[in-house]
Amino acid sequence: METTNGRVPTENMKKVVFLFNEKDDNIPNEYSAAMIWWYGILENMGYDVMYYDYQNGNFNIDTFISEIKDFSPDFVIHGCYSKLHTEFVKLQGVAKVFIIQSDDDYRFHNYAKFWIPIVDGIISFCGSREGVKKDYYSCGCTEQQLMHGYWAFNPNTMAHNYRPERTTLVSHMGGIHGDRVQKIQEFANNGIGVEINRGIQYEFFKEKVSKSRFTLAFTMDATLTLRQLKGRIFELPYSAVLVAEPFPDMETYYDIGKEIIVFNTVPGAVEQIRRLSANEPEYLKMLESGRRRLLANHTCYHVWDRYILPKMDEDYKPLNAAQILKEKHGIII
Repeated sequence: METTNGRVPTENMKKVVFLFNEKDDNIPNEYSAAMIWWYGILENMGYDVMYYDYQNGNFNIDTFISEIKDFSPDFVIHGCYSKLHTEFVKLQGVAKVFIIQSDDDYRFHNYAKFWIPIVDGIISFCGSREGVKKDYYSCGCTEQQLMHGYWAFNPNTMAHNYRPERTTLVSHMGGIHGDRVQKIQEFANNGIGVEINRGIQYEFFKEKVSKSRFTLAFTMDATLTLRQLKGRIFELPYSAVLVAEPFPDMETYYDIGKEIIVFNTVPGAVEQIRRLSANEPEYLKMLESGRRRLLANHTCYHVWDRYILPKMDEDYKPLNAAQILKEKHGIII
């Protein structure tokens, strides 16, 4: 167990226990995706945070309650969304319990809806898809219970300030499933090879993106039935020009063609990559514009401030994300 990073908590700070796997199940000596996406956010927003390792599924609710008792948390946030624990009802009277959910656009009816009567609130990182809200409300979830946000950039873990020489033209970070193999082969058939990086530690991941001029984001889900608002869309533009397939409500997040590239066909993507590659000033302009938009609108501070904490914490006062970025990370937008 670990409390707030090196800071001395004050009496009026509310307390949060963040329950998730500390380590990745598949990559040796790597932190989990939960750590990468959410570590350090709430501390910088004024909370006293304890990280409790979920121990890769070896979880006992009575031991958990005993070990957090002296900490007296106001909130418990459960980030292991693939596990369902009806015994969380034992936390009633100990703390308010919130579950972080993902993939609600296709996992709601066979999984996500079963949390509704067990927890105090559900944090859904499924973007702005209105159908997700309707599903939750139709199954008894109230508007106050549902915190509907989207994936965002975490400066505590995702920033990579070393700027190496860009030796790779196009890279792809992450899994190869669905139609991605065919799409990557189509890039090669059109004269542009794609460097594939998967199963690597995150520090290496960030270096690989920073060495790339362009990086791909495929948005079709593994079943090839729907487009998703992938986390990569709010992660990669910090270090390279994003070349993405269409995604839900994309115009609300970026100025398409000025901040990121969106393509419907591989030949269309290749044409845009070649055009920008031949015009360095325009390339650098898009690179900087995408990064600025990310930092100005799509950090975790923005998302938790707008969509989550006002419903989770009745005493929450809105914060200035730009000020946190400046004070905690030295980032001036």
